[in-house]
Amino acid sequence: MVNVLADHTIELTEDYVRELVYTNTQIQLLQSRDVRLIPVIRKFVVGDTPMAKLSYLFAAPAKAIPDESNGNYEERLQQCIDLQIELQTVITTLLGVSATKKGRPRGLVRTAMRNLCCTRDTTEERKTPTCDATKPFINSASSLVRTAMRKLGWKRPTGGSTDVDTPYGLYELEENRKSLFRDAIKLFILSASRPTHEHYGDCNLMCRLKGVNRSILQLDSFVTKAEVVGSNQCRLTDNHGNTTVVNCIGDD
Repeated sequence: MVNVLADHTIELTEDYVRELVYTNTQIQLLQSRDVRLIPVIRKFVVGDTPMAKLSYLFAAPAKAIPDESNGNYEERLQQCIDLQIELQTVITTLLGVSATKKGRPRGLVRTAMRNLCCTRDTTEERKTPTCDATKPFINSASSLVRTAMRKLGWKRPTGGSTDVDTPYGLYELEENRKSLFRDAIKLFILSASRPTHEHYGDCNLMCRLKGVNRSILQLDSFVTKAEVVGSNQCRLTDNHGNTTVVNCIGDD
């Protein structure tokens, strides 16, 4: 029963990881990323993309996967997949670099799930896995998939390889994404803080940029809401409900 219930969730989860790999690899192909990514960032930040999705997009893809209390698990995963594909399309359109999509890394989550749900008899006479229905993960397909994702020990590429057939761990992908956008976000904030810049004085844009920047810098949280308060203040709220107020203009 669990295999039937979880099958679509597993497929979506692996699709999400695949698109993260493709997007990161696409960005790694860019020269002078700190400068060239600014038009891509602007495309999303000046639009109507919600602040939480900006954080998922540029800083925290691992945290985009909801916990068990969220009843829209598969819907959220599909939104995250769509968002990655949209980012790939914008990079291709604005910068002329396409995402190289080869192979479909599959089976990784299913293997991890089997390892969580089953025990293996290591005797010579019997080496087939035996499922243990008493294990708590079996009660929730989404919980099982999410736990499997955390348990996966995927390897980083070695020797500077950008081969998309080499799987990453989900949190490694998050750190990679942060490193790819960190300098571009910082440069955009510094540039837009200058009086001669076209976006100087745009508090809404600056507030959202600072929300993304804080999501990149924080290890265990990400910004879900960015609100302009008064003439030059920005109130940032993270996924734990913590609030920070910063100036819109400037690099604080």
